[in-house]
Amino acid sequence: MTEEKTKGLTKEEYLERRKTLLDELKKLKEKIVNDRYDLKATEEAMELAKKEVGDLNIQEIRRKMRRLEFKIQTEAISLKHERALMKEIEKIKNDFRRTERVARLDRRMKRLKEEINKANDRIEKIKLELDELKRIREETRNKEKIERSKEKIIAPTVSLGEIVEIKRKK
Repeated sequence: MTEEKTKGLTKEEYLERRKTLLDELKKLKEKIVNDRYDLKATEEAMELAKKEVGDLNIQEIRRKMRRLEFKIQTEAISLKHERALMKEIEKIKNDFRRTERVARLDRRMKRLKEEINKANDRIEKIKLELDELKRIREETRNKEKIERSKEKIIAPTVSLGEIVEIKRKK
């Protein structure tokens, strides 16, 4: 918040800004809860996928697949041997799909963690804004109280002076 925006903050302005910030805060907290739930579910799915995949490495699987495909295309092999190689390629493709799933889950987990961190950062900024807003409102309220008390002090003095003059005239 800049100083220009906050000079003379009225009660209505304060309440409106506060409500806006609190609404955003509530939405962010709900988003964090949902993201954490998704993150936990993704972690569990990742664990299951890792158990299914084992120690398979995506680059190693790609190399095996390319080597076998190259072998089928370039070598003269019997039909029986070619079918066996095709089955092996199919098995490797299935392994590849499973390892890709692990990689996708890993990317999703990183994205969720990043979103949670961003939301937490925004929550901290909102809390600072709320504190600043409250401080400014307190300053404005104190200034208003001082002005009212000055008016109360001045008003009776003026009226007393008028009373004194009226008595002198009598």
